[in-house]
Amino acid sequence: MNIRIKVKQVSKLKDFLTYEKYKTQATTVEELITEMVVFNVAEYNSKRDKKALFLISDETAESMAERGKISFGRLSNKRKVDARVMIDEALFQFKNERFKIINETAKHEYKNLTEALNLNEGDAIVFVKLTLLSGRWF
Repeated sequence: MNIRIKVKQVSKLKDFLTYEKYKTQATTVEELITEMVVFNVAEYNSKRDKKALFLISDETAESMAERGKISFGRLSNKRKVDARVMIDEALFQFKNERFKIINETAKHEYKNLTEALNLNEGDAIVFVKLTLLSGRWF
């Protein structure tokens, strides 16, 4: 099933929040989180496999210049991430309400890992990271 994932962009020149198409087979919240973590870990680890002298990212220098940043994609950390560890961490964080998953199209917030997704073609899913704030007591 094709869904859309809302992604926050860092650039000031683009829309701040954009939708990325994503194909999923997940039927529960736990399966969706696992799928997303495996996908992102594979992307992250693939950057570590490149062995060129200067790593040019997928973007052209011109598009990077428009954003105000030019880099050669040099990575200082060459360690790969273990997908199983990251899956366990993501599930732990969801259980402890460190992020929420919302079906923006159906206006439904998923509360637990065993909950069925009940997705329709083209639904928009949002992952919202909750940040703990520190400061003084009022």
